[in-house]
Amino acid sequence: HGRELSAADGGGWTYRSTDSGRVRSTAVASGTSATAEVLDRIPSELTAAGTPLWREGAFSAKHGYPAAVTFFDERLWFGGTRADPRAVWASTLGAYEDFAAGEVDQAISYTLAGGNGRARIVWMQPSQRELYVGTRGGVHTGRSTVTQEAISTENATISGAAGDGQHDAQPIAVDGRPIALSRDRRRVFEFRYVIERDAVEPLELSLPPEHLGADRFERIAWQTSPL
Repeated sequence: HGRELSAADGGGWTYRSTDSGRVRSTAVASGTSATAEVLDRIPSELTAAGTPLWREGAFSAKHGYPAAVTFFDERLWFGGTRADPRAVWASTLGAYEDFAAGEVDQAISYTLAGGNGRARIVWMQPSQRELYVGTRGGVHTGRSTVTQEAISTENATISGAAGDGQHDAQPIAVDGRPIALSRDRRRVFEFRYVIERDAVEPLELSLPPEHLGADRFERIAWQTSPL
């Protein structure tokens, strides 16, 4: 709590701090003592009495930084760190620097479930309808279950779309349909939404000409003109 002047010789206003703060550790003395630089104001209740309620940030030199990043449905998305290789984080709707959890439109945190153990995220690619997340073990899609609504904590659905592991190369999206390289770098897949099944199906584009991929693909690009 506190009071601030609105001007040098004017009135003032009373404020209340938030219920949390943010610091950056600069030195660690023991398991219960550390020196830190204050990044966001620490509430006076905490500085006076201390608190056992704290946690490390998701991204750091210790835990690693996101392997993938993109924009989708008015959110900034990050995916896959060294410590959480299958985790996905999304900012608050329309506020790309806000990752505070809470209301429906606020930040999202999710860990991909299912096969291939801890197959890490290697890319993220938005499309017309879904957000595609490629991992070493397969492809997942996330979207809103409500038409004309942005994805949120209440309407999000995330499911597996393909079991083929993916290469690190960033996909391209032609007419909103992602095209990506398989983990073995020998095949090229296009992911199409099939309205009759309300599901995504992978289509191998490199299947007819067997020589494609024989020397292994390194990256993928799209040229719209002149061909």
